[in-house]
Order: sequence, then C-alpha cells, then structure tokens
Amino acid sequence: MTDFLWAAFELFITFFENLTVCHFICRFLKLDLKNRKGIILYLTGCVSFSVIVTVINNFTLYEGVYGLIYTVMFFAYSLFLPGSVIKKAFAAILANIVIVCTNALVTSTISAASGNAVAEILGTHTLERVIAVLSVQILLIYIFGIILKITADKDVALRSSEWLLILSVFVVSFVSITFIHMSQLYSDYNENQTRILLIAELGLVIINLICFYMTVAMSKSNRQATLLKLEKQQQEYRIKYAETIKNQYEETARLRHDMKQNFEVLTMLSDEKKYDEIGVFLKQCKNEISNIDVCIDVGNVFINAILNTKISIARNHDINFVFTGSKQLDGVADTDMCNLLGNILDNAIENCSASPDAHKSIICNFFGDEYKIMIYVSNTIEKSVLSENHSLKTSKSRLQGHGYGIKTIKQIAEKYNGSADFYEKDNMFVCCVMLYRDF
Repeated sequence: MTDFLWAAFELFITFFENLTVCHFICRFLKLDLKNRKGIILYLTGCVSFSVIVTVINNFTLYEGVYGLIYTVMFFAYSLFLPGSVIKKAFAAILANIVIVCTNALVTSTISAASGNAVAEILGTHTLERVIAVLSVQILLIYIFGIILKITADKDVALRSSEWLLILSVFVVSFVSITFIHMSQLYSDYNENQTRILLIAELGLVIINLICFYMTVAMSKSNRQATLLKLEKQQQEYRIKYAETIKNQYEETARLRHDMKQNFEVLTMLSDEKKYDEIGVFLKQCKNEISNIDVCIDVGNVFINAILNTKISIARNHDINFVFTGSKQLDGVADTDMCNLLGNILDNAIENCSASPDAHKSIICNFFGDEYKIMIYVSNTIEKSVLSENHSLKTSKSRLQGHGYGIKTIKQIAEKYNGSADFYEKDNMFVCCVMLYRDF
C-alpha cells in the first residue's frame, strides 16, 4: 500500500511540475490560453512531458548531462507555439536551467541541514524527500512567475550575438551544476564537501540571475533604441509631408494664376473670332492640367499629400496606381495615418520597381465603419516574397536607417488596438491593416 501511495505521489508531482513548466513556456511565447487551440496545445504538452519524464525516471535516479534531452523536448514542443526560433530556444533552455538549479539547491540545502546524502534524499521514501519535492514545486511556481512578470507584455528584443552569449552562459551553467550534483550523488557523504559544493551551486545560480538581469536590461535598451529610430523616421515623415503640402499649395496658387491668364487669352481670341487658335490653346491647357499630380481627395490635406505624392512616384516608375476609398478617416491621428500609409506605399513601390513585369500595379483600398478603418494595399510581385523572407526583414544592402517600415506599420496598428497582416494572393503581395477609431 505504501509503495502504491509513493508511486501515486511521484506521478502527481511529475504531472504538476510539467504543468508548471508547460504553462511557463506557453505564457513566455505568448500563446493564447483562452481559446480552444491554446488549451489543446497546453494540455498536450503537459501530458507528453509527464509521460517522457516518467519513463526516464524509471531508468535512472538522476539524468545528469543527459538532462539536456529535456531542453530538446521543450524546444520541439515550442515549435508549435508563436515566436521566433531563437526565442523558443531561449525559453526551452531557460526552463531547464531553472528546474536544474532549483532541484540542485533544494536537495543540497536539505542534505547539508539534515546530514543525509543527496542520493539518500532522492532515492528513499523519507520525510526529507517529501520536503524536497514540495519545496521544488513551490519555488518553480514562484521563479517562473517572477520571470513572466518581468517579461509581461514585452518581447525579449536581443541581437543575434546577444542571444548566443546569453544562451551559452545558460548551457555552461547547466553542465556545471549537473556535474556538481552528480559528484554529490555518486560520492560518500562529506559534510564539508557538501557545503562547499552548495556554495558553488549558489555561485552559479547568482551568475544565471545576473545573466537574466542582463537579458532584460539589454532587451530594454534595444527596444528604446528601436523606438528612437522609429520616432526619428516618423519625424522625417512629418517634415517631408509638411513640405509636400506646401508645394501642393504653391502649385494650386500657380494654377489659379495661370488660369486667370488663360481666360484673358481666350477672351481676346474670342473677341477676334480666332476659333481654330482657341481649340489649340484649350488642348494645351488640358494637357497641362492632366500633368498635375493632385488627383485624390479624401477630405484630409495630410493624407491627400501622401497619397498624391506616392501616386506621382509610382507613375515615374511606370506603376499603375488604383485607389478606392471613403472620406471617413477620422479617429486616427494625421501623423499616424501619414506614417502608416507612407511606409506601406513605400514598400509597395519598392517591390513593384524591382519587378521586370511590364504590367506593374498597386491597388489601395480604404473602407470601414463607425468603429474601425480597414486599409488594403496590394502590389504585383514577380515571385513569392514570404517564402524567401518570412519575417519581412529589409533587403537593402545598407541596414543603417532601414528595416523599420514593417515595425512602424505594426506599431501603429497596435497603438489603435488593431492588427497588421501580410499575405500573398494571385501574384500580389497584400498588406492588410485594421485600426480601431480613437474618439
């Protein structure tokens, strides 16, 4: 009966620990646990982890370096979750290092306090074993909770070299703590040695705490640097389109002056009954008016400026530009709308310009209701963009000052509780942005 209860207790602890670990990985990678798909992925992970750990525990008391298999297991599971590959690797390694450090510290501390060897605590049905197991579970919940709280509502934003540095420290720490713990398991109990090894484990844990703090600090610094670059780009857009509005105003004023002069010429030709000359002159006036770029009016001078400017640029690149939309664009700040449209249309023009296709086109549609605004911009593509560049990173040779267009689009969409989606359909690359009006 006693053996059955211990077996049930061990199974329960295994399932509970994997429940905690799976919850951490899902939350860290921003899996939505409120919908059906999220719940199924979460429970599948819990059950799968529990079965694998139970099988391994039947063959060995302590996995040692082979405990890296759990990192592989966590990473394989994370492939079904949101996030970048390197962030998934970070979550998998971090989860395993937390488990290893917590188990090592708790068992070493109880060993030093009770005078029992670590192997005895782990391999026998004693009160120390119960205390150790329960303490580990409580600490795991607490530690994972702190990590999630620190990283809540924020993505860990690190450069590739920073990711590799942090992950290498975690891996080295894992191996070091594992060997320290193995030396405690497979050697006779010595009180002084146990205390020394406990101090060594504490030192490695402190190193990992510092490493995690550095991760958060560097992430914050990188995020602030990105925001500054985005703000700089937005400021450049404000200046650029203020100048565009000024130029269009001056062009309109010139046109009014020219029309006044033209009417005087027409009046003079009419008085002299030179009707053939009137026909020629009217044709010249028509051609001149057709060359003026101001052709779209959505009821907002700022948006008019950016749309007409982009149409002019598209025409210079032999790109057919088609626009349809309503004039109900209130509820979004003019600067945000200009930045959003500027980046979307710049990307569309750049993609079209690079295509050798003679029939290049950009289609821009605005529509919405009293709550939201929908923006669709599609452009022709020679070949799939997403298949070769799924993350839509900049393809420019000079990265300085580039690569923030997509980030700006997503940032503005998030600001208005909306979304920005990118997909391909019928040889067209489509950017779909939804914005909720802010009244």
